[in-house]
Amino acid sequence: MCMKLSDFDLNLMRVFLTVYRFQSITVAAEVLDLTQPGVSGALKRLQNQLGQQLFVRDGRGIAPTHLAHEMARQIEPALELSRTR
Repeated sequence: MCMKLSDFDLNLMRVFLTVYRFQSITVAAEVLDLTQPGVSGALKRLQNQLGQQLFVRDGRGIAPTHLAHEMARQIEPALELSRTR
């Protein structure tokens, strides 16, 4: 999972974390003021960049994979820090 930061869209992280928090594309879309297809597309782009799946279907919703848990644990503090500056 090695990539250059300059090739990475940090807005995808915001979408990822919102989906992660709510475990719902619908709710994430509402919170982010985006469409459901927009959120789904952002997740697909991120998953393509990573080469791994971040969420799996779980009944009527979605559940984070192990990778998603690890990413959220590492990324959330950095994004929170960037919001306070």
